[in-house]
Parts: sequence; structure tokens; C-alpha cells
Amino acid sequence: MRHLSAFRITVAILGLLASIDLAFAAPPNTLVNTTANDSPRVANTEVAQPRQPPRNVRDTLPEELLADYDAARWLWEAGDFRGAELKFQVVYDKSKDPRLLWNVAICEKALRRYAKALPLVRRYLAEAEEQLSADEKQEAQALVSAIESFVGPLRIDAGQAGATVLVDEEEVGKTPLKQPLLLDMGDHKLTLRKRGFKEVTSYVRVLGPDGKDRVALTMERDIPAATLEIRAGKDQWISVDGSEVGRDRWEGLVSPSIHRVRVSGTGYKTQEVDADLSDGGHTSVWLAARPLDPSEKGYLWPLVAVLTGVTAVAGVVAYYGLRPAETHAVAPEQGRLGNIEAGFIRGRF
Repeated sequence: MRHLSAFRITVAILGLLASIDLAFAAPPNTLVNTTANDSPRVANTEVAQPRQPPRNVRDTLPEELLADYDAARWLWEAGDFRGAELKFQVVYDKSKDPRLLWNVAICEKALRRYAKALPLVRRYLAEAEEQLSADEKQEAQALVSAIESFVGPLRIDAGQAGATVLVDEEEVGKTPLKQPLLLDMGDHKLTLRKRGFKEVTSYVRVLGPDGKDRVALTMERDIPAATLEIRAGKDQWISVDGSEVGRDRWEGLVSPSIHRVRVSGTGYKTQEVDADLSDGGHTSVWLAARPLDPSEKGYLWPLVAVLTGVTAVAGVVAYYGLRPAETHAVAPEQGRLGNIEAGFIRGRF
């Protein structure tokens, strides 16, 4: 009895598989499995030629793609449209059969992602035109007309180029976008992200194909400070934005912007340069003032002569004003102390 029950179960399963396989042989209004007749006609004759039977999509696929294709059909039948869309996309990417775009599109439609389904159906009509029957083209056109009323365009004006655009946390491109985004009707979360800038988020509502939805977003820098390092020549002074900050070498925090660096020193020609720290980070500047040429030193000689004269006069005044009072030498007085010869100097105190 156990063997008989197992046999009956096996027969039932095979019957179910056969019925499903038949259902997919030519499913109306769902998955594309056939192509239009493309048999050639004989020139200069009005005799109709026998048509070739329509070819099933599965029959034209490489053997290594059959498992994925069958899995996609099973997932579709089970109502797992997301899984079916993924598998059909895999088969299309490898086979490039444009008829599979219809299968991907109806999965997106079943998921109510009309903005993704619409361009797929349009591509299907354009790329598979020679392979489609009149009924298949009409069915596709009807779907386009139906879902066009459920989507609308959105233009994004962003002040920064190269920002990543996300709609409902899904990346859709980078600014500037070449054309408006096609979105489903309703509310959407719009996000812009770029390194060095604060993330911007906005909520928009798409009203439909006749709406002129437009959103302008401004991104602000997210850089608290930048580090500037300056190395100059020996005994040369360093200034940043007109303020003297050190000598020979200096390093410190500055705002993320463009700063004017100046290096100078006695007998050297002042050098200046702009340091761009707009993107933050650490920037090192090597800037040394060069020695003055002999021709550039000529105008300094009168000043040097005056300073030399003043210095000499100041030295004389300092010498005579600060030296101790003069003392006059006195000849020693000779005498005897007992039987010892001695000399004494009398000084004034």
C-alpha cells in the first residue's frame, strides 16, 4: 500500500508540472514566450509560403540559462515578483534577448513600480519590434498608455556637481542630471550626498505626468577647520592674511578658504602666495624670500649711511656719558720701615 500511495503522489506531481508547463507555453497578457513569424517570402510569386511555428523564448536560450529562466517562471507563478524580476534580469543580461524586457517590465508593474516598468516596455517595443506580432505590439502599447498616467517628472537643481542623488534611499545618478527623474506618483524622499558637504534631504510629492515638479537644493560644506603648514628661509618672518604668525616655520589651524601667505626678511625680497584650503585637510607651503639683487640694494645705502652715523654718535655719547670718573696716577713715596725699603701710593677716596 505504501508503494501504491507513493506512486499516486508521483503521478499527481507530474500532472501538476505538466499543467504548469502548458500554462507557460503561450500565457496571454503575461510572460513573452513566442516570436512573430519571420519566414522569408519567395520573390516574384503570390503563392503563400508555409509559416514556421512560433519559437518559444526558452527554446532560443543557451542551455546554461535554462535553470535561471525556469526559476523565474516558477517565482512569477508563486507570486514572488521581486525574485522573478531578478532572475529574468539575469537571463536578459546574459542573453540580450529583448523579448525578456517584457518579462522584467511586468514584474515591475506587479510590484507597482510604474516608473521602472515604463522605460522597459518602451525599450521592448523598440528593440524587439521585428520579433513581435501585431497583438503583442498592441498589448505593449496599451500597457504604456495605462501606466503613463501613474508617473511624473521631477527636476533637481543642485548647486554642487558630482553629488550622489538618492530617491527613497536608492541611488539614481549624480548631479547634474541630464534629464528629469521619472517617479511614481506620491511622496518621495530625496537625498543628496557628497564628501566634504553636509547631507541634504527633502521630501517631494509627484502629482502626475502634467505636474511641473521642481526642487532646488543647496549643499553646505562640512569642514570645521584646515591645517596650514608654512616653511620659510632662515630668519624670515611668516604672515598669514596680513598677520605675523612666526619665523622660519609655522603650523596652525585656519578656516577652510583661501589664505594669503607672505614671507619677508631684512635684505630679502618679500614673497607672497595664495594657499587654497577650501576642501580642508592639511596643506604645506614652502616659500622663501630671495636675497635682494645689488641693483635692488642701491636705494638702501643712504639709509644705511644715516643709520651708521647715528649709531656712531650714539656710541660716543654712551662712552663719555657712562664711563667712570678719571683718576690721576700719583708717584709712590719712598721710605723705610725699619730696615725694609717700602713704597706707598697716596690715593684720593
